[in-house]
Amino acid sequence: STILLARNVDKAAPNASQFLSVGGAKILPTAQCEFRNGDNLIFYFDIYCPKIEADKKADVTVSFWLMRGGQRLKLGLPDYRLTEAEPKPVPHITVARYMQLAGLEPGSYSLVVQAHDVLAGRTDLAHAPFTVAK
Repeated sequence: STILLARNVDKAAPNASQFLSVGGAKILPTAQCEFRNGDNLIFYFDIYCPKIEADKKADVTVSFWLMRGGQRLKLGLPDYRLTEAEPKPVPHITVARYMQLAGLEPGSYSLVVQAHDVLAGRTDLAHAPFTVAK
């Protein structure tokens, strides 16, 4: 899905299974996608229709990096291996993570997400542009 970027979260309603709610937090996306050093860059997306084995487990590895001016920047974020898929309304895996922005020059960046479905042998990339202000 599209990667939504945010800097803030709010408390989700108890037992919330609504859009943008994960682990008791409701993500509040920002339309401007402008951040400052020291801000948390929160990102949220869904991986739709991962291949699921008979034991109802998926096997998806997700990697993240930043791009600036065509150059890949090291983030220090670990790859994640995801195995739990939600079956409804269609099989999907929700990913919500954050990183603290620090030491970035002002300018335009892109968060790149690579999802590799090991069982299906398929890899997909998605980009989310944002700006670091002075």
